[in-house]
Amino acid sequence: MSDFLHEQMARKMFEDYASYESPIERICREVMADRVEQEENALVYRVSVEVGYNINKEELIKALQYDRNQYQKGFEDCARSMRLEQTEWIPVSEMLPKYNTPVLLALKQIGKERAIVIGERRTRKNGWYFVDIAAYDTEHEVIAWMPLPEPYKAESEDICG
Repeated sequence: MSDFLHEQMARKMFEDYASYESPIERICREVMADRVEQEENALVYRVSVEVGYNINKEELIKALQYDRNQYQKGFEDCARSMRLEQTEWIPVSEMLPKYNTPVLLALKQIGKERAIVIGERRTRKNGWYFVDIAAYDTEHEVIAWMPLPEPYKAESEDICG
C-alpha cells in the first residue's frame, strides 16, 4: 500500500475516532441538556413566585440577556477608562481629562510645526492652560491627550532605612 493511501486511511480513522461519542458520553450529554432545561424552568418558577405573577420563559431570557449586555457595556466602559493609565493618545472628541489634572496635550499641527505640551483642562477662557509656558493659549487647538507617566522612582527610594 502506498504511503499516500496509508496516510489517508490513518487520517480517516483519526477523524472517526475524534468524532466518536460513546453511549455513556451521549447519555451524559442528554442528561445535562435536560438538567439545563429543568434549571431554566426552576428559575422561571422562582422569579414568578418572587414577583407575584407568571413570567414567560422567553421574556425572562431576553431580560437576562439585556442585563448581561448592560453588564458587558459597563465592563467595557471600565476597561476603557482603565486604559487612561496606559500610554495611549485619547482624542478630545472621545473623552476629556479631569479638570486641573496635568496631562500631555497634542496640539493640531500648524504648518510644519507639531507640538506636545504639558497642560491642564480648566474652566475658564478656552479651557486649556499650558503648564510649559504658564499661560492660557487660544491659538493652538488641542486634539488629543494622554495621562502623564508615573514619576521616576529610584530603587534606593524603595528601601526603608
